[in-house]
Amino acid sequence: MYTPRGFSIEALQEGDESMFRMVFHDFYPGLLAFAGSMVEDTCVAEEIVEDVFLKLWQRVARFSSFQSIKAFLYIAVRNGCLDHFRKTKRAQKRYRDLEQHPEPPEEEVLHAMIRVEVLREISHAIEQLPVHYGKVIRLTFDEGMKAGEIAAMTGMPVSTVRNQLSRGLALLRKLLSVHAFEALLLIIGMHQ
Repeated sequence: MYTPRGFSIEALQEGDESMFRMVFHDFYPGLLAFAGSMVEDTCVAEEIVEDVFLKLWQRVARFSSFQSIKAFLYIAVRNGCLDHFRKTKRAQKRYRDLEQHPEPPEEEVLHAMIRVEVLREISHAIEQLPVHYGKVIRLTFDEGMKAGEIAAMTGMPVSTVRNQLSRGLALLRKLLSVHAFEALLLIIGMHQ
């Protein structure tokens, strides 16, 4: 088996840079050609091979022979090329998806931001309610449950559920902006 003249695995394991340069000069051209034949882009091939040599330097103490280094280098370059293909494929898919579904107009983005902020305001206000009111409002607002369903789940009479919902809404009217309160009523109304 071929080993370059003057090469010492022990010296390499101890961090001898001249041994690393020897390995680099011995393998770099072949690895570059190997990577280039797979990715067909010289810059990408160079980047992959350089990354592999960096990994070799970081793991040099693990290798027991010149042949184990050789095997590592070729396997790591092949894996680097495969990783590049996966990333490129994902990037191409994302690009195609963006072409098919262009960004929404600014007005749609603005409306979405407003919806999120209104829902955040409502949620924050519900957290400030007394626990028994908050629970009934949450079950109605978040879960879309009706008074009868809440009563069955909690064991409370339907009249008590409706009473707590009504009192909770009265408190929320004071805590929320007009628009947020109207949105809350619309959402709860859709569930009733």
